[in-house]
Amino acid sequence: MTKDSRVRRTTVPSNLAACLRKHPLTVERLNPANNYRYGQIRARFKIPHDGLRHTCYSAFVAKTGSIAEATQEFGNSEGAANDHYLDLMTKAEAEEFYAIMPTLNAANARSPLADLAFLRKLERTVALQVEAVDA
Repeated sequence: MTKDSRVRRTTVPSNLAACLRKHPLTVERLNPANNYRYGQIRARFKIPHDGLRHTCYSAFVAKTGSIAEATQEFGNSEGAANDHYLDLMTKAEAEEFYAIMPTLNAANARSPLADLAFLRKLERTVALQVEAVDA
């Protein structure tokens, strides 16, 4: 759903589908009640505000090569997408991002935030994106 209540259809990449199968959505996961803890996790893994969204957008642009398709998926204007997401990630880096999968073991089955191997891979990809934006 968009800000102005229109329906937006998006695709669900296989790595996101795997995370959602392992950690089904709940109200708490969509909007963590413990924002302090969420902030600690973002700080620990150096994930800036909107870092995951920006990384995903840049990976999508790099993978598809299409700003127009990205604007349909993410809802920005083509001008904003060109200014903020074009050429920030290589196709190889995008493929690496889309290959990040949750680890499947009993130790991290209760929470996606306990999946440290997954978060470390994500941290590395987000760090590359932040470096590209800052450059």
